[in-house]
Amino acid sequence: VRDKKDDKYLRVKVAKAMTGTQNLHALKAMADVVRDKKDDTYVRREAATALTDTQDDDALKAMADVVRDKKDDKYLRVKVAKAMTGTQNLHALKAMADVV
Repeated sequence: VRDKKDDKYLRVKVAKAMTGTQNLHALKAMADVVRDKKDDTYVRREAATALTDTQDDDALKAMADVVRDKKDDKYLRVKVAKAMTGTQNLHALKAMADVV
C-alpha cells in the first residue's frame, strides 16, 4: 500500500483487504499513507477507511492530524473523521471536537 510505484487501484485493493487488521506493520503502512499529502487522495481515503475502529496510537494521530488540516482534501477529512467515530483515543476525540 505504501509503494507509490504500484498502480493506485492495486494499492486501494490492498488497503481494503487490510481493513480491521491489527498487524502493526500494516497499521503503520496505512498511517503513513494517510499522513502523506503527496500521495494519491483516493489511496489515502481508502487507507483511512481501512483504519476504521483501530485503536493504534500512531494511526489515530495520523488521522487526527488530517482532520485538523483544513488545507487537506475535504472529502478525505470527512472519511477520516468517520473512521475515528468509534474511538476513545483522546487525540482523535480532540481533533474531531476542534473541527465541530
